[in-house]
Amino acid sequence: SYLPTYVNQVLVAIPGISPQVVIGLPIMLFMLIVALGQPYLGSWSERVGRRKAMLLGASVATVGFAATALAVNLYDLLLWRSLCALGYAMVFVAAQGYVLDRTGHDNRAQGFALFIGAIMVATVCGPSIGGILPDNIGFRACFGVSAVMALASILAIARLPSAEVRSQTSQRPSRGPRMREVVALVLNKRFMTLTGLAAMPAKMILTGVCFYLVPLYIVSIGNTSAMAGRMLMVYAVMALLIVPLSASLSDSSLRRDRY
Repeated sequence: SYLPTYVNQVLVAIPGISPQVVIGLPIMLFMLIVALGQPYLGSWSERVGRRKAMLLGASVATVGFAATALAVNLYDLLLWRSLCALGYAMVFVAAQGYVLDRTGHDNRAQGFALFIGAIMVATVCGPSIGGILPDNIGFRACFGVSAVMALASILAIARLPSAEVRSQTSQRPSRGPRMREVVALVLNKRFMTLTGLAAMPAKMILTGVCFYLVPLYIVSIGNTSAMAGRMLMVYAVMALLIVPLSASLSDSSLRRDRY
């Protein structure tokens, strides 16, 4: 919740790019790396094992957060946030695969609802804590706290079962997507409808409005980062309430396109 405000403080003028765009660069770069990396990291995590992939990703994120706390200007901040993005993407796709491997057709939506619910609970707690801490210990120390939490997650991941479970849909060796498969998805009307009318607008609202505009606006009208964090909690609380209900109805009716 304090990232745009922090970037605004270490702002470096880039010729031809407005300051507003520069402030959004760390968020944009983070999301770009996550988006481009997921299709390939998914098959990689299946080859090396979900647990090992999560351990490696959490380690990369820990280094990224620690280095971000020591960043001296915008350029190395972008570098270390990119490292955080890579670690996040590795953990995210491996965790998704972990759930996929351990659920069947009749309980998959509920399994993913639990997965998304955990993320939403963290999204409720994270912005509020991340809004309060800068006012008390400063921006850099907050990234240090993030590094410690990422390090603690390694201990949690290490307790997962080491034995891998293969889902029924992943018996063949996995690989990255080929161009003709990407084109086939782009030409798939149902997939593009879901992507264009649900996934993309939701991500634009979450990233562009919640993560970028809301913190900057709240601070610009004289409030603190703590207030920005509280505002971001509202989005997560609503998602936390609605996701389990939608998942159970989706599983019972098997009409997932409606939801």
